[in-house]
Amino acid sequence: MLTDDELGYYGRQIKLSGFGIECQEILKKSRVLIVGVGGLGCPIALYLAAAGVGTIGLVDGDTVSKSNLHRQIIFSYSSVGEKKSEFAARRLNDLNPFSQFVSWPVFGCEKNLIEIAKDYDVIVDGTDNYQAKYLINDVAVILGIPFVYGSISQFEGQVAVFNHRLLDGGMPVTYRDLFPEPPPPGFSQSCTEAGVLGVLPGIIGLMQANEVIKVLTRIGEPLSGKLLSFDALACQSKIHKISKRSFLSPPEACFEKQSNIHKGFEISVLTVGEFLNMKSSIDFQLIDVRSKIEREADSLGGIHIPLLELPDRVSELRPELRTVVYCDSGGRSAKAQIYLSEECEFLEVYSLAGGIAALRDQQKEGRKQ
Repeated sequence: MLTDDELGYYGRQIKLSGFGIECQEILKKSRVLIVGVGGLGCPIALYLAAAGVGTIGLVDGDTVSKSNLHRQIIFSYSSVGEKKSEFAARRLNDLNPFSQFVSWPVFGCEKNLIEIAKDYDVIVDGTDNYQAKYLINDVAVILGIPFVYGSISQFEGQVAVFNHRLLDGGMPVTYRDLFPEPPPPGFSQSCTEAGVLGVLPGIIGLMQANEVIKVLTRIGEPLSGKLLSFDALACQSKIHKISKRSFLSPPEACFEKQSNIHKGFEISVLTVGEFLNMKSSIDFQLIDVRSKIEREADSLGGIHIPLLELPDRVSELRPELRTVVYCDSGGRSAKAQIYLSEECEFLEVYSLAGGIAALRDQQKEGRKQ
């Protein structure tokens, strides 16, 4: 039962048609585990606490640093050096004294995360590396609880709900249905390496918090079996269907191939020098898989098809031609190269190593000489 003080605290939310006291009481009884109290974990924790989730667990063995503060909004300058999970638990208790906040100042491993998560209803991804995301997924599958996923890089983010019932009664999809195996070392950049727009984890984290509330209260339509991608520069989002799959069959809709790399398969790349030689002497089709904003700012020409649009627009390309794909730094073009080679059976596809940034750097060095 809600106390009078709680009724006052959650009053605006309780007034919602289709929500009411019943859903508020469900939230009060719910237990949510957030793994990673960083850019994503901070807004997730703040809004789930304010919404009235009864118990929130916070798993993070890291300490607060100055470089965190532009996006990790639970923390303050005075908290630099403190354990993230411990400081966050105190801050959240100040925000909502009606909920409980459990600090786990550890880095998750398979053994301890299973032990921690077994008492929770939902596990939420606030991490920034692939290894942690696979661990969270596998723990969620073992325990049979939903996994609310989030990912950010530079100006783009993703949200999905895994291991949760589908509205059509189909089998729940998992993170491994989207990305069966981790990418090879050096295939992708972390936020530390690539950077991230400070507001982006706030946007994606709030979407994750929204999905948690929908999963717990069974209102609305969760992103189960769907991947929402968001482009902060264009302020556009798209939803892609994720299908249950075997490890031998291709995804039916979402082509993100970061992890779907068969053992022994190597990404075919061109160095900047090789690209310039090819450009002057060989006919080929050139594909730019960056966003519209990036394209308008700087371009090498060619056909413009943003990465997430590639499956729907692959018919615009000619698979028999030699093909070169480029992006800003080589990560997205490598994904496109794998997709076009393995899934679409293009004859000869290359990713421009280092992307347009590497080409511009070489041109600058040439001018200096």
